[in-house]
Amino acid sequence: RPWATDESTQVYVFEAQQNFTHSLTKICSRDYFHGNPKVEKELSSIEGKHEAVLKKIRRTMDVSGLTDLEIATLLSFVAFQRNRTRAVKQEVWESGEEIISDGVREDFEESSLVLDEEESYIDGLTNAYIQSIHYSLIIHGIFGHIILGDLRVALLCNQTNTPFVTCDVPIAHDNPS
Repeated sequence: RPWATDESTQVYVFEAQQNFTHSLTKICSRDYFHGNPKVEKELSSIEGKHEAVLKKIRRTMDVSGLTDLEIATLLSFVAFQRNRTRAVKQEVWESGEEIISDGVREDFEESSLVLDEEESYIDGLTNAYIQSIHYSLIIHGIFGHIILGDLRVALLCNQTNTPFVTCDVPIAHDNPS
């Protein structure tokens, strides 16, 4: 949003194979995406800490003058944003649902608990476990500067008439050097 020139922009939705014009406040945004208003408030607070560095970069269009703390904050921002996407949340769900549900079911069967709504209980625990895994990834993202600390920061400036195209699912996640 901070680099945009208008209050709305064209969005291409791959699943629908269509362009849409959307307000910037609605792009990659969903109320209570993480399910808990307290969690949302804390994540917003963390984003506020990241914002100071981003404002400096936008103002100067230079990263060479960033302090070590500002670089760490920028790296934290990058990792944090990567782990809060819908794609990561869905990836966690898809990779964990079956195995976690089976594990909870096995534990339940081995226990002496008797519940009227056994499946509902198992589903609830499965959801809670999966949500906690996603929260754990977000926390790792906050401390992403530790993992990414050996990388050099670079600012890419578009020198063409073609606008940047971006999304919440990066093409590559590795550091080949």
